Order: sequence, then C-alpha cells, then structure tokens
Amino acid sequence: MMRFKVGLGVLACLFMLCSCTGGGKTSGEEAGGMQKTVQKAVRIEPAKLQSMLSDPELLIIDLRISEHWNESEKKILGAKRFDPQNVQSWAQDLDQDKKIVTYCA
Repeated sequence: MMRFKVGLGVLACLFMLCSCTGGGKTSGEEAGGMQKTVQKAVRIEPAKLQSMLSDPELLIIDLRISEHWNESEKKILGAKRFDPQNVQSWAQDLDQDKKIVTYCA
C-alpha cells in the first residue's frame, strides 16, 4: 500500500531554511514585519487524499527518486515530480498558498 504524507509543515520548514541566509530576519519574520504560521505535517489515508483531489488549492508532489518514478506504473494524476535530492532548486518556487501533499513509495 502506498503511503501518503501531507508535507505542509515540512515544505514550510524548507522554505524557511532557504530564506535563512537573508538579512538577519528571525525565522518567523517576513517583509513588513508580518508573521507566517507554520502547520505541522500530518499523515493522511489514501481515501482522504482521494476526497481532496478536486480541490484547486491542492498541489501534490511526488518525491520519488527518478529511477523509481520512471519504473513505476502507479502515479497520482496531476502530481508534480520534483527531485528529493535537490530541494533547494525547486522549493522556493512553490505556491505557498496551496495545500501541499508530498508522497513517495
């Protein structure tokens, strides 16, 4: 059975990690002194994800390595595949207003 993970908190932490190199701001600060709330990642069952698939605010990210992704016949329709070993190259470009679900098998 394929395990699904909701990665909102994980990706939010990655965004914060990518931005830690700039300008002496504390980890919770953004431009204009606004604070960003970070949610903790939770696991969801496949049935729950199935019920979320029609949500236009949902972004599904497949984090399998290229070899496993290329060999697999099982992929979630509409999922984007990103290289899990090169997160800094793509994480900052994700729409942070979306509900982000990550999965790997």
